Amino acid sequence: MIGLVATAALVWWLGLDELYRTAAQLSPFHVGVAAGLSVVGIVIQAEKWHVLIVHLMPTVTRKKALISLLAGMGLGMFTPGRIGELGRGVVFSAERGSIALLAAADRGISMAITILFGCLAFAILKMYALFFTGFFLLLLGIGTILFIRDGKTIGLGKLGERVSALFSIVPQRAWFASCLWGSLFNSVFFLQFYLLLSGDVRPSYEEGLLAPAIFAVKSLVPISFLDIGIREGVAVWLFSERGFNPVPAFNAALGMFVLNVAIPGGLGWYYVGRAALKTELNRMNRKDVE
Repeated sequence: MIGLVATAALVWWLGLDELYRTAAQLSPFHVGVAAGLSVVGIVIQAEKWHVLIVHLMPTVTRKKALISLLAGMGLGMFTPGRIGELGRGVVFSAERGSIALLAAADRGISMAITILFGCLAFAILKMYALFFTGFFLLLLGIGTILFIRDGKTIGLGKLGERVSALFSIVPQRAWFASCLWGSLFNSVFFLQFYLLLSGDVRPSYEEGLLAPAIFAVKSLVPISFLDIGIREGVAVWLFSERGFNPVPAFNAALGMFVLNVAIPGGLGWYYVGRAALKTELNRMNRKDVE
């Protein structure tokens, strides 16, 4: 609800006619390339997920990892901060608890890399308050992970033990590979935003730098259902703060939502529904046998 209200308020403030006029100036070629990069991004994320989950479930294929990723994206659409993505195990019949923890680690890696890129952008743009905030949270997150990895699970109980166990299952090279795939995905993500920002006038270097800044701030404000409104609000705020026209930024952010959240998430609900139907059929078959 918060996200929808925020989006409606932004549309009213910026003006629907102005938003439509600016969107009409976009190059069809740029929009097409951005759409194609969405497919590339999904493939990269699936591979990033596969390099981790294959150590938990050695027989899992890349196709199954992709389906699991899409199902999680579908579930994540309706939860704040897309926490529903931890439900990627819905397409598996076992190890769902461990899969949820591994999905959390996968999401955490993506978030950390986004914040790292954002911190670099903040430093270059001399936005030092955001830089130090992001850098502090990044160090806090890394420190917590290292603390748990070393087996120090004081106060975390069984959850801490299960998280610690993941580090013995997944080797360091897999975590490193996941970080590399995450860096590549973020680069594709930022390029998408730049392309969707391009109209008659080519965006400046500083406007391009605002892409990682926007998504870093957005990742730190995970309060929106449907994953909409916060991204667009942050884009409008940062562009206005730097003296740029916020209208193209709003359109680009909304385009990112459609290409990278709404469409993959909608496809993911097909797999969620299929998994639910399969579970129900299995339950009915067991009842017949009894």
